[in-house]
Amino acid sequence: MSNRYVDVMRIPTSEPAKFLEVNVRFDDAKNEFMGYGERQRGYYVVVSLIEDHNDGWTKLLVGRGGKGFLEPAARFNRRRLDQLVEAARNPENGALKAIVDRVLEKNGLTRQPELEPQAA
Repeated sequence: MSNRYVDVMRIPTSEPAKFLEVNVRFDDAKNEFMGYGERQRGYYVVVSLIEDHNDGWTKLLVGRGGKGFLEPAARFNRRRLDQLVEAARNPENGALKAIVDRVLEKNGLTRQPELEPQAA
């Protein structure tokens, strides 16, 4: 599945070791553990909370991120994924901002004001 998602950016937070990782991905909704048909097949933006450690390891804080549905798709299209990634990189993207703000609020964090999001 590595060719079906693209890292968009990292957003620094008020805690120095934590940041948000934003990516856009195609989800074919075929997960036998979650049940078939519970998710819509298509493109999603995923915001994950990541913690950096001094020893070079990074830790995904499971269950502390967020996911937003972008659009339905019957099958994967790389060109469309690239278009959605470019739209997500736009700082005026209100849908992405809403998901990021929801994840920050859920975890009691704020954006690091002096640092801009870094392209991945």
